[in-house]
This record gives sequence, C-alpha cells and structure tokens, in this order.
Amino acid sequence: SETGKAGNIITVAKIIVIGIFIVAGLVAMINAEESTVSGKFTPFLPEGFSGVLVAMGLTFIAFEGYEIIVQAGEEVVEPRRTIPKAVFLSLLIVIPIYVLVAIVCLGALVIPPDVLASTGWDPGETWRYLAGLGETGVAVAANAFLPWGLGAMLLVIGAVLSTMSALNATTFSSTRVSFAMGRDRFLPAALGKVSSRTRTPTIALIASGVLIVGVALLLDAEKVASATCAMFLLVF
Repeated sequence: SETGKAGNIITVAKIIVIGIFIVAGLVAMINAEESTVSGKFTPFLPEGFSGVLVAMGLTFIAFEGYEIIVQAGEEVVEPRRTIPKAVFLSLLIVIPIYVLVAIVCLGALVIPPDVLASTGWDPGETWRYLAGLGETGVAVAANAFLPWGLGAMLLVIGAVLSTMSALNATTFSSTRVSFAMGRDRFLPAALGKVSSRTRTPTIALIASGVLIVGVALLLDAEKVASATCAMFLLVF
C-alpha cells in the first residue's frame, strides 16, 4: 500500500510536468507557419519502417510497465477484474502521451542556424537533429518553446520523477518475482519468507536492492539498458 501511494503521487506529478511540456509545444506549433510544421513530418518515415523496428528494440522497455501490474496480482483486491482493467488503461493512457511528446519534439523544435550551416540539413529534418542530441534532445526541444530556460529545468524535474517512479515500480516487481521463485524453490527458499511485522518479503527486497545498487555502480548504464530490452523482448 505504501509503494502504491508513493507511486500515485510521483506519477501524477510526472504527468503534470509532461502535460505542461505537451501544451507548450502544441501552442508553439499552432503559432508557427503551417508549411513549416508539416515539413517536419514529411516524409513520415524518413528511415523506413525498419528504422522504427530498430528503435523499438531499444525503447521497448518504456512500454514494459504493464507487466509489473500483473506481478502485483497476489496483493491486489479483486485481481481477476482489476488487473486486466489496469493493464489496458495503462496502455490507453501512456501510448497517447508518448505519441504527443514525439509530435511536439519534432514539430515545435527549430534547428539553430549554425547547425544548419555546418551540416547542410533541411530545416524540416528535426528528427535528424534530435537523434544527434541523444538523451538531451527532449530538453533542447523544451527550451525551444519555453522561455528563460524553463524547458530544461522542467525536463530535469520530469526525468527525476520518472526515474523515481520507475525505480519504485521495478523494485517492487523484482522483489515479488524473486519472492515467488523462492517460494517455489527456483531460487533460495529464504527469498520466499515474509516478514511477520510488515507482511512483505523483506529478504527478497534486500537482495533486489543489493543487486540494483551493484549494477548501477559497476556496469555501463547504456549497455545494461540494451541488455534489459533484449531480455524483455525474449520474455514476451
């Protein structure tokens, strides 16, 4: 219950941040010339559909959260009714948000003149500019249509909230999976023990926490993310 409450608070705050970003971007697109905005989406798939498939290989983890809902099955009231509803509602809410963020990033961003001069890109090739920016792309896009550097500040807050909500959910998830595997003797039986005071699998929680901290400190984050995405694709 405490995990759920913390997740709710963080998620609502995160959606508010993303909502401000989307609305500001849509306003900027409305105020821009129609031909300028439409040119940023033409051609619609500049790298073809294969480009989408390659990108999804690395970004699939962003859609993976619905699995965590299922892993909470033993602790949910009326799971037979609640869990399928939660899975489909999460997809119906999250996917439009992702699509709107992508539209705003591509449509409202303006490539700086010096970049255009040095690269020879077309002003409408915002997708190419964003690809080169990597993880900072969304923050740069936000700065393009939010004044006084508020865009980057807003996105930093959003990134921190997103990291907190993801860590909260995945820690819960990994704990419950290792608990169930310990209970079924696929992992050491100690992981299947539940605290008499908190009624939570504390040994599994400590083991998951140690593993998470170890991976964060010792391994390259990008390689871990790629490996994780590949594993999730294989699992599903």
